Amino acid sequence: MKPDTVYIVGIPYKIIYIDNPLDVDVNKRELLFGQIDYWTNMIRIYDNGCPEEERWSRILHEIIHGLITRLNLNNFAGNDVHDDLDVLALGITDILFRNNWIVTEEKG
Repeated sequence: MKPDTVYIVGIPYKIIYIDNPLDVDVNKRELLFGQIDYWTNMIRIYDNGCPEEERWSRILHEIIHGLITRLNLNNFAGNDVHDDLDVLALGITDILFRNNWIVTEEKG
């Protein structure tokens, strides 16, 4: 399943999937796995045939960015927070899949 919209604290964000990691960055300055754009309310995810769990981890990473920004969680400010967000997104993804809240197409 590839969601195309997510609401973050009541604000809808369109999710689009990109085949080239350079095209994920709207400014085309760096290779990215995901990016959230607060001006256009868009989340861009690099998805070139990655496993579903990895896709969800990337989506959740960007959703967590959105939560941090919208809720003004200053403890997570700065660029050095990405490793923490990756681990948090991985943990949430694991919970969702292990509890069958998200079922892969293979498991049906």
